[in-house]
This record gives sequence, structure tokens and C-alpha cells, in this order.
Amino acid sequence: MHLLVVDPNVAFGTLLGEELMRLGYSVDQASSGYEALHAAQAKMPTMAILDMALEDPDVLTVAAILRELDDSVRLMLIPLMGESLATEAQSLSIQGVLPKPFFLPELPSRINTALGLESLAEDADVSIKDDGDDPDVSLSNGDLSSRMVDAVIPQPEDDVPEESEHGFSYKRFQNQKRRVLDLMDNLIFDVGADAGILTYNESILSWVGEIAQEQAESIARAVIAGWRTSGELARILGQEQLQFEQSTAGGNYLLYALSIDNNAILAIAIRGSSSLGMIRHRAREVAGQISRLCSVL
Repeated sequence: MHLLVVDPNVAFGTLLGEELMRLGYSVDQASSGYEALHAAQAKMPTMAILDMALEDPDVLTVAAILRELDDSVRLMLIPLMGESLATEAQSLSIQGVLPKPFFLPELPSRINTALGLESLAEDADVSIKDDGDDPDVSLSNGDLSSRMVDAVIPQPEDDVPEESEHGFSYKRFQNQKRRVLDLMDNLIFDVGADAGILTYNESILSWVGEIAQEQAESIARAVIAGWRTSGELARILGQEQLQFEQSTAGGNYLLYALSIDNNAILAIAIRGSSSLGMIRHRAREVAGQISRLCSVL
């Protein structure tokens, strides 16, 4: 089956397209309405996945023209991040909605439903290739959930961090942890990272991604060590450590970390080559969102 992904956020669209190709679909990608229509004229998709942020022309116009070209084309819409489907879009006959953020393990079932298939495994002969050394190893659709972990490390009562008057608040994090994990999930999806980790007061607070807790804790220790070194250097120079930001390459991985507030640090681990500029931009954006959710002003 052929899918058309149309998203003005090129990074998100690329990652979504790559994941769909891993699921066995052929995929065309476009970042504007005009590009989408040209792609559809060249090869009509079974389904078009359209972001509501589209302009030139807007998503309603693109959807209408696609239906004029082929009235059987299926439509899946991506609402603006954190919002429900716009009222004007509800008049369209659509087959699915893909919210931002979404969990990667949900993607096969959402695509499956929008395509009207009973089972990806039966109808599309789809498997997810594992990133291990054996190219023949694959994970079934039912095993996909094991690739993505959302976890909050429980803190014993005696170890609950002491609250500061300003900055990151552990209590606020506990109240907002689902939203924080969603933001971290969206971040690692956008930049193609293997894991996202949040530390506070020199201990790991939560992590998301395709790694086990032991690996997450090892990365957290490396991040905290870098933060300590930065603080020590600031002390030697007679300065206050107001901001911590670090990118470190090791083996096939890039580790990028930055402080959110006082003792809270957001880190992401990425395998392979990625644009550090895009990583930095998205990480700073998410760090700001987490700060607004969890900080005491």
C-alpha cells in the first residue's frame, strides 16, 4: 500500500515516513500542499496523512482536491499539537486521526484502523525490523510495545527531594508526569533518539525510549557527572552555574543534555548521525515546556 505523508514540520514528517516504511509501506513525503498534490498526481496514495498546520493551500483544500482526483483515497489528519481536531475539519469524511504527540507503539494500530484492515500482520504482512546485529530478527506487531518504555522512577519517602522555593518542583512533576512523559516521547520521536532521560538532584527521575532501566541509569550517571564538572569549573572561575548544556559523542552515540531549572536536566541519547542544530532546538523547546509545567516561579 502507498501512503502520502504531508507535514510542514520536515523533521517530524521524515521520521513518520521512515517509521511507516519500516512497517512495510511505500511512502511519499511532502512539506506543503502543492508538493502533496504534485506527488498525488504522480502516484495516487491509498491514504494521505495530512497535518492541520498545512498552508499553501490549506489542508481542507488539499483534501478536497485529492478526493476529486480519486474519491476512494483515505484521509488521516494530524491535529495541531495538544489540540483536538478543528471544527472545520470535522466535516471531512476522514478515516483516522494521528495526534501529536503519540506513542510509537500506537502507530501500527492507528494506521491499520484508518486503512480499514483487521490486522497488519495478516493483511499487510508487516514486521518491524530490530536494530540488532541479526538482520533476520524481527519484532511482531504485538511485540512493538517492548521497544518503547515510559517510566517514572519511584522515590522512597526518605529520598523525596527537598523542595526549593523557586525552580523545578518534584511535587509538581508528580502531578504532571504524564504530560512530561508525553513531551519526552514526542522529543525523541522528532529527533530520532533512542532515549530521553530526566534527572533531578543527581538521580534519575524518569526516562522514555527503547532502553532498559539499567542503561537509562548509566546514561543518567554520565549526565550528572558532566553537570558536576561544569559546576566545579564555574566555582573555580568564581561564577554561578546558571545553565548547563553539553553534547558528547561516544562510539555510535551522541548524548545531548541541558539543564531545565536548578538541579533538573533533560538528556537524549541518539544513535547514528543527526543534526545537532535540530536536536538542540527541539530539546530547548521541550525543556521550556517541562519547566513551565513543573517549576515554581
